[in-house]
Amino acid sequence: MTRDRFLLLARFMHFADNGRPIASDRIWKIRSFLSIVVANFKKVFHPFQKIVIDESLILFKGRLVFKQYIPSKRHRFGIKLFVLCDCETGIVLDIIVYTGTDIDIPKEDQSSGLGFSGAVVKKMMAPYMGHGHILYTDNWYSSPTLAQFLHDNSTGACGTVRESRKYMPKFDRKTKVKTVQWETTNKILAVKRIDRKPVTLLSTIHKGDIVNTGKVHYRTKKKICKPDVVVDYNENMRLVDKSDCQLGGTECMRKSFKWYHKIILHLIDIIMLNAYNIWLVKTSDPTCKKLKFREFIYNVSYQLLEKYGTVTSSRLGRRGHPPGEYLIVCSEQLMLAIIISNTQYMMRYKTGRNNSTAMSAKILPGDQRKELGLQLSVLNVPHQSYIFSMILHKLDVNEIG
Repeated sequence: MTRDRFLLLARFMHFADNGRPIASDRIWKIRSFLSIVVANFKKVFHPFQKIVIDESLILFKGRLVFKQYIPSKRHRFGIKLFVLCDCETGIVLDIIVYTGTDIDIPKEDQSSGLGFSGAVVKKMMAPYMGHGHILYTDNWYSSPTLAQFLHDNSTGACGTVRESRKYMPKFDRKTKVKTVQWETTNKILAVKRIDRKPVTLLSTIHKGDIVNTGKVHYRTKKKICKPDVVVDYNENMRLVDKSDCQLGGTECMRKSFKWYHKIILHLIDIIMLNAYNIWLVKTSDPTCKKLKFREFIYNVSYQLLEKYGTVTSSRLGRRGHPPGEYLIVCSEQLMLAIIISNTQYMMRYKTGRNNSTAMSAKILPGDQRKELGLQLSVLNVPHQSYIFSMILHKLDVNEIG
């Protein structure tokens, strides 16, 4: 498939009926799609004890009412997502798109003291409250009020916190480097450690003991020791950023002026990453070489092509060069399933001036073309049932001569 043809088909990709907008919902164009994806995330995998909530940003610089600016993120401008992730496997459990309304995140009473960040935690942690989980958060979420709320619901809490939060103890600011201060109640521990800069943490699961990190100073060769809450936080808080790094090299993102295209393509990346992590959990064998994420994407795509068509070539091709041609010989009026994968492993179809056309689509002219909505469907794939494909349209497929 040529680039122009792919871009033309992508222009008509929709996930809702544009004739029935929902004025109160800013993401009504992808609401049903997002609900299916998140429901399958929760259905397929139940998390281990430790989970983490953090923000993720989808690059988008177009005009959008809920576009955010986060200078600490790589893209800075874009669509903000709240992501709940399992610390043991890196599997994404829940996603909320921030739209600036109270549809996804109900407002909390002022008397509760949780605020908007606490409401996000309360919403995403609702299915896992009371099961002994431990939640890791950064200083945007953490507060003594939230830690008390989670403790009352049999859920541990650990995370950095701003010293300006209400009910935070007052620490001495004139202290030397490498010093540790702590204050504690019967339930909550507050620790302040000064390294390159002061860092304050809250925890309901630690005692504040100084432990060996297993590292040595590069110059003095002395063992590096830190409070247990700092070591535990550093080990478990990096999972969302790690997921973004994994997707950075294999993302299927394409240039688009449509914000909902950006979100959908990012969700496809997350689905493939979840499938890869679950596959690692089920087939973990320390004696065998671990399959890379890029290779996993190719294998899943190849299996889908084998099931829904006939693949006549399996040559990968070298990196930086176009991969081998993938021909699908289909019966007439077959729904063509296209998995959007990364640039190197993107499925191509043999077309050319001197060759028989493998596929030809009826593109309606004029006003009829505008009415043509390419609907989304969910495929029942046996290997990972929640991996889905985008059904573009019924295509007139010609047999290859």
